[in-house]
Amino acid sequence: MDICYFNGCNRQVSARELCSGHYQQWSAGKRLVPLRRSKSHARRCGFPDCERDHYGNGYCQFHYRQDYEGRMLTPAPTRRVRPIQPDQRYGDTGLRLCSRCNVFLSIDSFGINRATPDGRHYACRECQTLLRFNINRLQYETMWRKQGGKCKICGNVCPAHGDRLAVDHDHACCQEDRSCGRCIRGLLCMPCNTAIGMLKDDPFQILRAAEYLLESKTIPAGKVRRKMKAPLVMKLLRDASGA
Repeated sequence: MDICYFNGCNRQVSARELCSGHYQQWSAGKRLVPLRRSKSHARRCGFPDCERDHYGNGYCQFHYRQDYEGRMLTPAPTRRVRPIQPDQRYGDTGLRLCSRCNVFLSIDSFGINRATPDGRHYACRECQTLLRFNINRLQYETMWRKQGGKCKICGNVCPAHGDRLAVDHDHACCQEDRSCGRCIRGLLCMPCNTAIGMLKDDPFQILRAAEYLLESKTIPAGKVRRKMKAPLVMKLLRDASGA
């Protein structure tokens, strides 16, 4: 039987190698402190040399069950204290290993998650964000360097951290904002990513919009309005309509 690993607590383990009282303290984000003993726990078992807390009829839970079942009372087995194994996710410098990109990062790079033993996500914040695209932080940075940190459409430079380039994927393969990882087309700035999304990723509509903008482009010199022809766009439109 395992007991709570909090120093001086001999209660039975409830969850995450803690008793129910210390587990409630941990899950609430509080510092672990010794539990106050209730009246029922102020007594000890009446069996000779038994150091367990009182449960009922003058005995601990182990001897109470023996007495209830009419068996001969025997010494309770020694409780096994499980040694705390060192966390392999932490390096010698105190950095934490990301489960997605396998890189040691500072603890601040991981989001809060009270369901884990140390209260942090197993994956870093960036990998958590990219998880829906089935890529990790290193794969994103490889694409970012390949594009020179620029949007693949407008060519504007975006920083590697901060205002990140959005991951664009083929919505004909994967709907909404998730990707299988194989249909990723590139990295786009937010305006370009929003623009092609509003045009439903339809090349014909995008070419019509380009024709409209080029033909109605105004040159402010002398306040003379001139229309710019777009023969290449018109040729592409004819080819697209005839396809």
